[in-house]
Amino acid sequence: MRYNVHVRLQGDTVYYRTPKAIGHAIRNRRQELTLTQSDLARKMGVSRQWLVAVERGKPGAELGLILRGFNVLRMSVRLVPYDVTDREEITQD
Repeated sequence: MRYNVHVRLQGDTVYYRTPKAIGHAIRNRRQELTLTQSDLARKMGVSRQWLVAVERGKPGAELGLILRGFNVLRMSVRLVPYDVTDREEITQD
């Protein structure tokens, strides 16, 4: 069974399937909160270089650190089964 990452931000729900799309979500939320990459990296306990790679879609990024970033950015995450009827809502970049 395939799963999507389901991210909820201020009442809006978006589905992501790729590391690149998740990286874009992290970057967009960081910018909404007016945090620099250095600010977010420090709050997450990671290097700025690691965060840059994640925002660019690094496929091998450690899940625990990604989840820590979602927590710092006040983003809730849950996994939902992939449903082909959700295609319009899925960000594939």
